[in-house]
Amino acid sequence: MTRELTRRDLLGIAGAAGSVALAGCGGVLGDKRGVPGTPGNGSGDGGGNGGGGSQVPEGVPEAVHTWMMEGDGGQAAKLYSDDPSAADLTGQDSATIEVGAGGQGVAFAPAVAIVSTGTEVTWEWTGNGGAHNVVTDINSSSVPVDIELNSGSAQAGSDVTYSYTFENTGVAPYVCVPHRAIGMMGAVVVQE
Repeated sequence: MTRELTRRDLLGIAGAAGSVALAGCGGVLGDKRGVPGTPGNGSGDGGGNGGGGSQVPEGVPEAVHTWMMEGDGGQAAKLYSDDPSAADLTGQDSATIEVGAGGQGVAFAPAVAIVSTGTEVTWEWTGNGGAHNVVTDINSSSVPVDIELNSGSAQAGSDVTYSYTFENTGVAPYVCVPHRAIGMMGAVVVQE
């Protein structure tokens, strides 16, 4: 009897390959947080076919959720796929997103932020994970791009910031170009 490969099987295979590839970059962390193919911390993924059973967080367009879960370069966004949620930062004049978050410093935190129009968002580099940038340079036509971001070339250090004031509603998906293939991606959803 033959068994059909599921999405979970394929992600596990990809995760194993990614772990081997990452071994030359400092190894796998003991908590395995954010390693593709590793079960998330906390709630189960629901199994079955398709989206893994995760709920679309309130205020996040389904296309953004799917893009974040499936990944821009073939692997899911690390922090988001472990805990599909969005930081509701609406009503604030300013907000901060960490660049170089997560166990290996190759994530944005929060991965998805919901802000109001007029909010200034500042991406602050943690100094972890090497050189990063914030760029709307995505590999998918399935997610809307209403607002484009570009912090320029990748930079390392903990004294780097990039700010953008969101004047219009819409979606601003972005990646760190050097770490796109391992899932360093995020999105800002701007509401009225």
